Amino acid sequence: MFVEQSLYQLTAGTWASAVTVTGAGQSGSSLVITGTNGDTINQGDKFSIANVNMVNPRTRRIPGPKTAQTFTATANFTLTGGNDTITVLPAIFGPGSQYQNVDALPANGAALTLFPGTTSPNGAVGTVGLALTKYAFAIVGMRFYLPKAVEARSQAEDKLTGIPVRFVKAWDPVHSMQIHRFDTVCGFGSLWQDNAAVALLGA
Repeated sequence: MFVEQSLYQLTAGTWASAVTVTGAGQSGSSLVITGTNGDTINQGDKFSIANVNMVNPRTRRIPGPKTAQTFTATANFTLTGGNDTITVLPAIFGPGSQYQNVDALPANGAALTLFPGTTSPNGAVGTVGLALTKYAFAIVGMRFYLPKAVEARSQAEDKLTGIPVRFVKAWDPVHSMQIHRFDTVCGFGSLWQDNAAVALLGA
């Protein structure tokens, strides 16, 4: 377990009344909604959509009892009382998509719930923690070809990350010099950030 002393504080948005989906079958990283003029959605706000439940991204089936998929607002927005478009994470992918993460796309008029499970979320202030599993993100390395026509060659992997490093010792006849070369390559990216990374909101 790691403890971070520089966690962010989040102030939740404020919704005067119902906020609903406008237009059925929406997918992707944006969502058209309608709420009360002046309602605020803050970056980091969590919300669910009625009858839009999470699925296992591998099997595309509901894992046990139905559980509403939780989405995060990625930017601050003040509603106008008409049709407004907000951006969300994770992007919404319904049945038929190779990236399916919900059992159904939002229906027209489906209600959004701000911070599901919180009695009075409007304007609430709390510190945001983070819980990660090993499937949330990955750092991946690649093994190199080991040339044969050299004086020495070897390849080893870091025990913690698995990232390999190649060493080659060879004579450079063009520049008339001895070469000692080390090579490594790695990439970092998200795997299942929407299923394996959880924000924990505290008072």
